[in-house]
Amino acid sequence: EHSFLTDRTDVKQMERGLLELMDDFNHGRLHAFGRDFTLEKMDKVRELQERVAQQHFELDNAETEADEDEVSSARNLEKLMKNLEGLSSTIQSLHQAHPD
Repeated sequence: EHSFLTDRTDVKQMERGLLELMDDFNHGRLHAFGRDFTLEKMDKVRELQERVAQQHFELDNAETEADEDEVSSARNLEKLMKNLEGLSSTIQSLHQAHPD
């Protein structure tokens, strides 16, 4: 059974609350995951993931197209590992900024 608000006072109070919520949202005052947890940090994680994935595909293609020497392969693998470490560190900092 549905219950609809018919009392004008209740409707006005709900409208006021929704307008305040919208104002808080528009002014960046809503923080679902804490003040330090921003979309910019999530964007950074996404960008790092994309960079690591792209580098992984590039390295895979380079190895299948031509046999690289060991020095070059080791250098590329080291670069990939550093990017993975950076990604891991960034993700870890998100968890530390907002403990469960």
